[in-house]
Amino acid sequence: MIPSRAAVSLSVVASVLETRGAIAAHDDDYLTPLPLTGATKDGFTAKWIEDAVSGERRAKLIPIRVGDDLLGVGSEFARQQTACIAEQPQTWKERLQVFRSDSLVKTRKRALERQLEKAEAAVRALTPPVGPGRVQLTTGWELERAVQAVLAEHEVADLLEAAWTREETSRTRSVGRGRGGRRGPRRRS
Repeated sequence: MIPSRAAVSLSVVASVLETRGAIAAHDDDYLTPLPLTGATKDGFTAKWIEDAVSGERRAKLIPIRVGDDLLGVGSEFARQQTACIAEQPQTWKERLQVFRSDSLVKTRKRALERQLEKAEAAVRALTPPVGPGRVQLTTGWELERAVQAVLAEHEVADLLEAAWTREETSRTRSVGRGRGGRRGPRRRS
């Protein structure tokens, strides 16, 4: 039998779920952050956040304060977990706490705004004003592909849309040598 304090060292050898199962099997508690990567992010985190924002848990959000300062809001719920411990299935109730930090929201909002500004500037740079040494995209599909590439590069393809209109200018010039007269041959360019 493994002493309960030594169960934490199993994390090197066993999976994280098995480690938590071994701790729960010895009636001990654990506190660990769940990663925002892999299966946790794909399978659960989006659903948990959606439930907290607009689902059934919205009414149960608890403000988290330190003194008079509001740090954010959070909620708690439980789920059943099962893992094989020493070739025996072990089932336990795992408490989960989801916390939204106001300072993290502000930081991510500023970062997203900067990212959107950079993407917008890069899209606008695709169509520079006419002038010497400035290359213009001549077909719509070239511009659309370039815009999509820029939005994908800046990871804002789902957040920004670009619309374009074709602007053409034409000049009438005299054809032939000399300054040309009013009635001389002309061409449009």
